[in-house]
Order: sequence, then structure tokens, then C-alpha cells
Amino acid sequence: MGVRLRRSINLGGGFKINLSKSGVGLSAGTKGFRTSLMSSGRVRRTMSVPGTGVSWVTESSGASRSHSNATRKTAPPQPVRRKTPGLFASKGEKELYKAIVANDRAALTAIPARHPEQAIVAKTLAWSMWQEEDEALARSMLEDVWNSGRDPTQEPFFREYLSSGTKAKVYISPGVTVEGPFTRDTIGLLLAEFYQNDGRLERAIEVVGELSPNSFVMVSLAELYGQAGMHDKVIGLTDGVKNDDDATALLCVFRGAAFRNAGQLDAARTVLTHALKSRSRNPIILHKALFERALTYEGQGKLKLARKQLEKILAEDSRYPGVVAKLGEMSNALPVSQSDQ
Repeated sequence: MGVRLRRSINLGGGFKINLSKSGVGLSAGTKGFRTSLMSSGRVRRTMSVPGTGVSWVTESSGASRSHSNATRKTAPPQPVRRKTPGLFASKGEKELYKAIVANDRAALTAIPARHPEQAIVAKTLAWSMWQEEDEALARSMLEDVWNSGRDPTQEPFFREYLSSGTKAKVYISPGVTVEGPFTRDTIGLLLAEFYQNDGRLERAIEVVGELSPNSFVMVSLAELYGQAGMHDKVIGLTDGVKNDDDATALLCVFRGAAFRNAGQLDAARTVLTHALKSRSRNPIILHKALFERALTYEGQGKLKLARKQLEKILAEDSRYPGVVAKLGEMSNALPVSQSDQ
């Protein structure tokens, strides 16, 4: 991966043509909602909250997305330049700017040692270039930025030469991706993703727990609590959550799973049914809710109802992990003609 620059041609009426190395894409929409057909054939829908710098991104394609942690890669940052260093700019500013424009990984990585005052911005942008090739190095760069306690977007170089359009897209959980500026909260989410993939759940929870509370942080924290077996924490965190959008729907799923794992099956079924009340939610989230409800019905001995949940998933996503195996297991345990009690 590397730092990619993309150019857009505004056609008017909300339509744009996007030019990149991979080809030509088309996007359309208004402020707060945009749909993009990318050169790869994928469809991206972006909803944003005006004035916050935060947007909600979902993508879909003809092929089903893998649900394994191996695919949980974060997109590289997209530096958007405001101006070029002038005659009286410092040597560090000029070298950092040149490295960004040239997409020079070696030069960008060398900046912190040569010009410590530019270390925060250099490491913030350089981590993605090493993500595929040297994950340990990429993680160490994010750790350095996080441990500094500083916000990259408030660094003089960032404010002078990079616009607020320079953003990172962070994978939070299946069905949830957040795109926002390189604030300290974004760095924390990126770093927590590294720790989660490494199985260092306690450290990931510690980092996310320091972030400003919002729905994305709650989703990340609820998933981490669940993976760590801290089901009471998930239940406490999600008290009062309503199914108002994709994020809150997923929080309901995590809450239902926590109740199921705690042995409170009636409560789990109630919450999961609430998570499924709107069919307009991201299919990945709906499938997760159906799978959890199937496990809940199984725990209650209602295998026929459990199988129906799995068959709904199978009809839409035949590669959903565990569905075929679980259906086979239930079919062996319960004849098709038998009814639930």
C-alpha cells in the first residue's frame, strides 16, 4: 500500500468523474450522501454528518466479502495538499513535502530522525506504506504517534500544507467502516485494530477506552469486550441502545450475543429481534443478527426455528462462515418433519 492521490472532475449537478491509477470511477450525490461506482466495479455509499468531519462508508460488490480477520486491512491515508512550501520554509518542511508528493516510503520513514519536529506527521502518513510489508514497523509508528499524546491534524505542517480532506478509513467491525480526519481518535482506532488482529485484546480495549465517546467507538469497544468474554461489560455498555442506524443495529447484535453467552436466552432473542426490525440495515449486520438468533434458538432447543434463520442467510450469502456446517449439524439432530415445542 502507499499514499494515493486522486483527482476529481466536477460535472455539475452533483456528478463527478474520479481519476486514479486503477482507472475511472463515477460518483453522484449531495452533501451528506454520495454513491460512487469505482473503477474496480465496487459500489461505495458515503453518509456524513455535516460539520463533524465524520462519515459512514459501506461498500458492496458482486462477490461476498470475506469475514475473516485476515482481510481487516485499513485503507492508506489520502493526503490532500493545500499549498507548496515557499522559499523561506524550513528544510524539514521541504523534505517532508517532497517525500509525500513522490510517495517515497524510504524518504518519509527517514524524516523523523532527520527532522524530529516533523516526526508526528511523517509517521502518521508512513505507517500505511509498511502495513503490508512490515506490520511491526507500521504498528510502531502508530504507537509513537499515540504515545506522544498529540493530534496530527494540529501539527503545524499538517495545518499549513495538508487540508482537512486528508483522511483515513478505518475498519471497525463487519459492516462498519469509519472515515475521518487524522485526529488522535482516528490514530487510536487504527492502533486498536492492530492490537485486535494480534490478539492483544486488553491493550486494544485500553486504547479505545481513552477515545472520545461516539457510536463508532462504542461498536469497537463492544466487539472487543465480546471477544474477550467480558459479556457483562457489553450489556452495560449497550444499555438503552435503539436500532436507529447501522451502528446501533450492530450494537444490538453485540448485546444479544452477550445475553446469549451469559445464558439469558429470552433477553437475547428479544434484543436480536429488535436488531432485525429494519431490513434496510447493512446485509452483513443483518446476517450476523440472524446467525446469533439461530444460536439462541438452538440454545432453547428450537432447532427448526434456528434452521430457518440460517437458511435466510444461506439464500443471500452462501459463503457466510459457519452456516453450512451449522445447518448440517442441526439437520442431523432434528428431522425436517419435527416441530418446535
